[in-house]
Amino acid sequence: MVSEEKVRIMTKINHLESQEKRKEIKELRYKKFGYTAIHTLENVLLISVAYILIALIFVYNRANYLISTAFVKNYMSYIRLVIIPYGVISIIVIISSVIYYRHKYDRQLAGLQDYRDALNELEEYYEREKKGI
Repeated sequence: MVSEEKVRIMTKINHLESQEKRKEIKELRYKKFGYTAIHTLENVLLISVAYILIALIFVYNRANYLISTAFVKNYMSYIRLVIIPYGVISIIVIISSVIYYRHKYDRQLAGLQDYRDALNELEEYYEREKKGI
């Protein structure tokens, strides 16, 4: 037999799932560490690709100069010129991504409190129904 209380709770859950919170619900399946790590890794990967593309453009524009001074210059200075800024940029991106995505996870988790309350209410209803109360 269908209970009005059960229908009310399930309608509330369905309404919350069909709103804009669907994406948040999907993202919050991860633990905080996993959520932060995935997004931080994604940002580092994107920054790395962008940095490599910028370096290739720089090398392409300076190809004549680099070839003409190939035997005179020390390549370690060029490597340091590329590696050190990349390391600094990567560290900045990692730190800022971790801070941002931890904060974002906490905000989303707090925003879904009503959804979690409705799920707990449904679970309590099923337990009461199971006991025959």
